[in-house]
Amino acid sequence: MIKVLASGMGRLGTLKSVSSVSRYEEINGENTLDFTADLNDRLRDLIDETTIFEVDANFFDIALFKKNVNEDFTVTIEVESEHVSYRLNNPAYNVEYFTEMGTPSYILGKILEGTDFTVGTVEMTTVETYSAQEAKSRRQLLMEFAAYEDGELIF
Repeated sequence: MIKVLASGMGRLGTLKSVSSVSRYEEINGENTLDFTADLNDRLRDLIDETTIFEVDANFFDIALFKKNVNEDFTVTIEVESEHVSYRLNNPAYNVEYFTEMGTPSYILGKILEGTDFTVGTVEMTTVETYSAQEAKSRRQLLMEFAAYEDGELIF
């Protein structure tokens, strides 16, 4: 079942008739959801480029979508979506370089500083130094830092 949410995270409805779905998730990597579903009259006009989809407590932004009116006048939607963590690829969040020293929790907090994301539970406590000396997105920094720490990110 795919829940349909407004950009403010308010629930709009549920897509119950999903004809195809493909969910792909790599540890510390790609996280996408693609599907085709029937839209009922209530949801037909509520889905646009700002809609968020929720599946198993994971949230996805629309990357591409297309609404189709079929010969029997039913409406279907084809959606390609990306996990909300891809918002960290927004060029406004890019950094030219990054260097911090501290616990992984502290460094993660610095990576996410100025974004809508926050740090949750971090099991590692050893003081580290992490540095990236070239321009990167915040998502790239997160992925590289997790690999550097041999850790796993859970959004």
